[in-house]
Amino acid sequence: LAAAELVPALRPALGDRWGRPEAARALWRAGVPVAELVEPLLIAAADPYGGQDSVALLVRMRAWSAVAALRALAERDERVVVSGNYDETVWLDDRLRRSTREAATVLSADR
Repeated sequence: LAAAELVPALRPALGDRWGRPEAARALWRAGVPVAELVEPLLIAAADPYGGQDSVALLVRMRAWSAVAALRALAERDERVVVSGNYDETVWLDDRLRRSTREAATVLSADR
């Protein structure tokens, strides 16, 4: 099958909390415009379990339109990562915020 033939089957996975980043990556590789994938990836980045993969993919895709949302996510008052092992959530949240800030900086400089 050609990649474009898989697009209709992959689109519903953008709504799946656990498969969203992988679906976005596959859709991007199949030629779906970045603009269509930014929102689902930002939703995944803000997931209570953490969205490191989504943030990295936004950078890889050069999703410049995500800069403001990434900055807002990194600077919000409440924690992003609130689920997982109780002794790791603070560290995971700090790591996500750091990578989100770095992603916004890289994307801003890449324009």
